[in-house]
Amino acid sequence: MSRNKPSTPRVRCAVYTRKSTEDGLQQEFNSLDAQREAAEAFIASQKAEGWVCLPDRYDDGGFSGGNADRPGLKRLMADIENGQVDCVMVYKVDRLSRSLLDFARIMGTFESHDVSFVSVTQQFNTTHSMGRLTLNILLSFAQFEREIIGERIRDKIAAQRRKGKWTGGVPVLGYDVDRSGPSPKLVVNATEAARVRTIFDLYLKLGSLLPVVDQLDERGWRGQAAYPVGHAVPAGRVPDHHPMGSHARCETPTDSCDPAGNPSAGGRMRPACAGRRAGMAPPGTNGRIRPLGRPSRQGPVDLPVRQGRVRRGGYLLAGGRYWNRWNGLPAESITVTDKQTQALQDELRKYYWPKELRGRHCRVHHYPRSNGVDYFFAYLDDWPDRLLVFDDDGEMAPRSERYAFTNVFAFDHNIGCVDLVARGGRKVHLRLREAFCRSVLGVDVEDGEPVAPAYRLDHLLDSNLALPTDSSDRITSVRLTRVRLVPKHVVNAVRYEEIGFSQHATLHTAATEISERLADQNLSPGHVSVKQAGFQLQFLGDGTRKPKTMTFNVSCPNSCDLKSKPDEMREIGERCLKLWGIVHG
Repeated sequence: MSRNKPSTPRVRCAVYTRKSTEDGLQQEFNSLDAQREAAEAFIASQKAEGWVCLPDRYDDGGFSGGNADRPGLKRLMADIENGQVDCVMVYKVDRLSRSLLDFARIMGTFESHDVSFVSVTQQFNTTHSMGRLTLNILLSFAQFEREIIGERIRDKIAAQRRKGKWTGGVPVLGYDVDRSGPSPKLVVNATEAARVRTIFDLYLKLGSLLPVVDQLDERGWRGQAAYPVGHAVPAGRVPDHHPMGSHARCETPTDSCDPAGNPSAGGRMRPACAGRRAGMAPPGTNGRIRPLGRPSRQGPVDLPVRQGRVRRGGYLLAGGRYWNRWNGLPAESITVTDKQTQALQDELRKYYWPKELRGRHCRVHHYPRSNGVDYFFAYLDDWPDRLLVFDDDGEMAPRSERYAFTNVFAFDHNIGCVDLVARGGRKVHLRLREAFCRSVLGVDVEDGEPVAPAYRLDHLLDSNLALPTDSSDRITSVRLTRVRLVPKHVVNAVRYEEIGFSQHATLHTAATEISERLADQNLSPGHVSVKQAGFQLQFLGDGTRKPKTMTFNVSCPNSCDLKSKPDEMREIGERCLKLWGIVHG
């Protein structure tokens, strides 16, 4: 008589790969492929244990391990939060991160979702203290190695600049590269030097940057391959003996750029020494010259939207983005016409172009949804990126790209509110809200008008708190993941108290932990307000895989990240907020 062997649980393994530079990525078999091949071989060796390799690739080519701002890593974390991954596999620990802080946060997410972590070439077991110590030691050395390499490079470049040496890259306007000697150096181009002096004379005469830009536009002046007109040598200024004179050593050199090297067509001017745009990389590249041919992430319209390391708002409905909500608007359905979208385009241009020298071109697209919400995607041209590419003849040539950054407005006429996603603080959001209400709704919102609160969270402090759900949503459990408590009056110099709860914490144990934490600070529930809260929903599974979960956050008075979730999940989350009494009014 045959016996049925117990089935081995299926372990879904995601392979994450990373390479710090883009060198060699164009090869048919590159470092990312080699890392994945080694991981797949390791997974195949564990086939008897039920390990299977997921087909999705989580690759980050050309991204540093010093931060977590990587597209492949973000997709991996999103899939983990959605319950699609059981194990994360890397070739070496430092492929995941070279920052102890980032690594601790990532491991915290892994633990909260019961995800294992495996390194192919480094054997350790994080289930006991010695294994965790080994892992932290490896990460400490990885971070130390990254910092030492960075220090050596910075010291070398600084020493070259102190001696007036050329530190590489494309020569700026006014200089050519002399490669006749053993060490290339910058030499003055007399014709271009005259233009540089004229540019600074124009600024001293006109007293403002924009008139200078217009003058350069009228003359049709262009910069060199990857730097615009007027961009002086960054950081390490030219030596005193250079014949370009004192203007070349101006303490606040400026840079500006547009797709053709023309400052007036959407570029910006600012001190070249400010921020991380100072340096030898072309403006707009975040210190990296990006190759062409990499697939781009497309929005609803055919405008380029940056993939990967997002700069200044190049996103659509990226996961985790907080939407800011304003109530108190007319609860009436609207009929959107071309005149209204054109008015919104004009308002956004009027706001962004004078303040930030971007957003000169704007296109607004209206998408009505079946649930009564009207979405407005506003695409504006960002600061240009300068790229060096190879043409058909194998010669290097400059190319400019202006990516679109996106603001999204969502007007819900059922409750009279507008949700907004845009990069910036409260002042920026208020100006954008005014622009939307004036152009689309025909409502003037006064500058000093207080924002009606959209959410309330103080009742989460109730010891008898219950978070009911709709049976049709197939939710098996609800838990609090975190709360932030802010004293109504400063007590004992406590500005706020952040409390995180374990994945096994029930609502009762969470309420008990909150009470104990408040007692430690000599506070009572009436003395604090709940400003932020995180929730996790667990759904009924089908028995073949791990049940799906959804995590979302609410921040008083008017921020929530639910609209960044898929439609089905967003609707479930919004129903829960109404049932829990969190939606105000």
